[in-house]
Amino acid sequence: KPKTVPCLSFANFMTEIDRMKEDLNAYKAAYTEQFPYHRDEEALLAAYARKIVERLQGQQSLRVLSLGIGGQRVSQAIRDQLDVTDYHILEGSADIIARYRAETVPPAHVSIHHTYFENAHFEQPFDAIEMGFVLEHVDDPGLILRRFRTFLKPGGVLFASVPNARSLHRLLGQAAGFMQDIYALSQFDRELGHKRYFDSQSITRLVEESGYT
Repeated sequence: KPKTVPCLSFANFMTEIDRMKEDLNAYKAAYTEQFPYHRDEEALLAAYARKIVERLQGQQSLRVLSLGIGGQRVSQAIRDQLDVTDYHILEGSADIIARYRAETVPPAHVSIHHTYFENAHFEQPFDAIEMGFVLEHVDDPGLILRRFRTFLKPGGVLFASVPNARSLHRLLGQAAGFMQDIYALSQFDRELGHKRYFDSQSITRLVEESGYT
């Protein structure tokens, strides 16, 4: 079975029809330096990217798939620090793709696909698929996990990271009376396009039920 590399130690862990109607360009401002929690997001993505590099470093001629461009930190690490010969990136926001192309000149082996994750299809499987901070955005995270499991090679690796409802800062906030429900979404969550929080038990259960080990 495909394997997973959980990112559950970070402060933020690492219906289909409704999603098809969603304008993903509406969230592009949350992936700029002007967003209030930009530095926090960058730190988490940097830690997540290091996990990917540590796990895959030393392997040759990798075929890798990323779900989402976001702030580009993860895709840059994959491009620059791993032996990747075929790298595909899925992104639902045309504006984020345009910004990526304006700021980056990707090598010839990098392909960017403007599509919803639910519509993606590939004939050749991947050695690794990463969906860092993706599952909190989609309408049906189980559907995404099951769908992309079919695009992994036998023994391939899934990297997934999600926001942790039981992170220390959220538990402290609840204890101090600043929030009643640690699973509730804030204004900034909604600006990022978040639909839910996870905890270690819920994300582990979801991944296992989707066929990963």
